Formats: sequence, C-alpha cells, structure tokens
Amino acid sequence: MKIYSEHTPKEYLRALKKRRGSFLAFGGERFTGFVIGRFFSITHHAGFEWNRRYTNERNRAVGFVQRTEYGSCVRYILLKGWTTPQALVSFFSVLFIPLFFVGELNPGLAAMQSLAVTAMMAVSSAIISAVTESGQRGEMDIFGLMYDPANPLAYLELMDK
Repeated sequence: MKIYSEHTPKEYLRALKKRRGSFLAFGGERFTGFVIGRFFSITHHAGFEWNRRYTNERNRAVGFVQRTEYGSCVRYILLKGWTTPQALVSFFSVLFIPLFFVGELNPGLAAMQSLAVTAMMAVSSAIISAVTESGQRGEMDIFGLMYDPANPLAYLELMDK
C-alpha cells in the first residue's frame, strides 16, 4: 500500500516512534515495533478480553518512508497474525531443536514437522485476525497510524466525506 503524508520523513518517523508502547505491556491494546533509518515495523496488538486470551489478534505494517516534494510517501505491506518473517523463523527454530533430538537426530523429519506446525500456526493466526472484530478493528488502527502517526484518528475525516 502507498500513503502520502504532508510530514517530512523525519517528522513522520518521529511521530511513529512516539506511538509505540511497551513490549512488556501484555494484555493491553498497544502498538509495538521498531524504526531503523527509514524502515519500520509496527504491530497493533488487540489486547486482552476474556474470549481473546489466547488469540490476541495482531496486525503489522512493515515498510519504509520516502521523501517527496510535498512531504513523504509511505509504502508498506499489511501482515496479519503471526505471518511476519521474525515470527516464522522464531517458531520454526523453537520447534526444530526439540523435534531434532526427539526424532533421533533426523534433520529432514524435524524440519518437515517444524515447517508443518509453523505453517498451521501462521495460517490459523492470519485467519483469526482476518475474521474477528478486533482483528478488523486493528487493521483500521494500523491504517490510521500509517495515514497520520501524529493523529491516528485523522482518517475518520475521509470517511465522513
């Protein structure tokens, strides 16, 4: 996706950094992520509710900011659930090591089992984030943050027109 902003890339990324919450604020609705140079990765965590104790829907925007003559151009992709490269590599690694030793040191079998479980986790979390109300609301929250990180509710003005 592509969004144009009147902010300079430096202002845009500074505002994006200010919106981030703590990684340790488990259970609360929040944004987490990082900014390195003009690249960013921001995640919206849906937060804790009694029926979302285990799902905790999340949406992530990964992209970069370019300078334009009128401000900046933000290019990003939206990822749902645990479909990010960091999560996939982490899950695969954590699963591979014990399966390697339990499977009598068979790396091929351990890799296939780890890959299958990681794929199931990624697909199921993406489906949950796509179909639940909090996952869809999180997608709008990410869009609002990408549209204007200084005022994430500014995109609502577009809907009134």
